[in-house]
Amino acid sequence: MLRWTGQRKPIWGVPQAFGEQSFWSRQPTGREFTAMTMIYFIHGATGISPWIAPTTAGIMDAATRIAKALPNITPFLTHAAVTKHYPKLELVLSSTRDESTFATHDQTGSTFSPVSEERPINGIVAAQWDTPDRGSLLILVNLLDRPLRVSVSPTNDNLKTRRTEMLLSEGVEIQEKQVEMGNELLVDVEAVGSAVIVLT
Repeated sequence: MLRWTGQRKPIWGVPQAFGEQSFWSRQPTGREFTAMTMIYFIHGATGISPWIAPTTAGIMDAATRIAKALPNITPFLTHAAVTKHYPKLELVLSSTRDESTFATHDQTGSTFSPVSEERPINGIVAAQWDTPDRGSLLILVNLLDRPLRVSVSPTNDNLKTRRTEMLLSEGVEIQEKQVEMGNELLVDVEAVGSAVIVLT
């Protein structure tokens, strides 16, 4: 029936909010909880139900920040005319822009295509939701346990002003001078960092 009407089955994400039992030696940190939740959104979830309460103060604080951002995130994920894309990502492999080497990831496969002789890095996940009237929503997650500098090329050619608004950030900073250059964002992402950014 859903296929006939052009709809799809709703997906609910269930991020881990427990630990210190059976196979789980510890509970997730608040940052890890946020990263799990953002990955669910990237993969199509429109609902989140953590397992289980009561949980740690760190997870409760992260869940509160996510809940406060949801009223601004939901209109993109559920927009009637939304188009979902996977933006082009380039990882800056060195710590400074002047000594940068890049690896490119178009997110169509599971590996990066290295541009330099450096070893390719995997672990950045991102998705972009474009709408005709609200601009674009970008969600970015660093799955690695080390910080990265990432160049993100948004796919929406209709973005005019290239303004950014950070709806949610866990260890992510946009380099503003790069935003002004127009076509790409230069983003510093800490280990297991994630962000939700509106582009207009």
